[in-house]
Amino acid sequence: MGYVLVKVDTGDRLTFSREPTWWSWSILTALVSFALGAAYYGSDPFLWKVLYVGGGMVVGLLCLEDWEECDFDKTTGEVRLLRQSIWSKLFPMVCSSQIVISTIDDIVSVRVEEENVRYFGTGHQVSLLLKTGIALGLTESFTFGNSQEHYATAEKIKTFLDLESRERRLPQLNEYPDESSSDDDSFEQIDHSDVVNEQTYCATENSETVQSQVS
Repeated sequence: MGYVLVKVDTGDRLTFSREPTWWSWSILTALVSFALGAAYYGSDPFLWKVLYVGGGMVVGLLCLEDWEECDFDKTTGEVRLLRQSIWSKLFPMVCSSQIVISTIDDIVSVRVEEENVRYFGTGHQVSLLLKTGIALGLTESFTFGNSQEHYATAEKIKTFLDLESRERRLPQLNEYPDESSSDDDSFEQIDHSDVVNEQTYCATENSETVQSQVS
């Protein structure tokens, strides 16, 4: 299985989906098989055998990855990030799904983030950068392996949202006048010699006034 699967690809809608990988299913199968083997070949009471099987199944389900979906819809102008665990699928009335909704116009960039994990290597994740500075991950966790799929997914989203032309329409910083230089020019430049001459003149005038009062 790749990074994500393209579920819908039309002019107005682009949907990605991701399901639990074979690795998480393998962990679930191994734990349940081990619990069944311990219960079948063990000489423990029946209640303990039930606990073996039930505990192995619960731990395996906890290790199972989530079902994720990212839906870009131009008709509604929204992007929806949906995450469902195995518990929300089995018990929808008790465990609710995680839904994050944002507007497409708030997306300013799509980038691939990297994270170095010891003993595992470098993980990658496609993120949507919003105007507020918040980054929404296309998937909840970083994935390892070939990063070309992540960059291809990011480019597909950029093309669908036409982010390159949107960035060109944004005003550039150099189009605004330099307010700092205009503020500096608005103040009158005073020479240091003028200040010294002014102080000398005031001192002379004050001394003459005192002498006239004494006389």
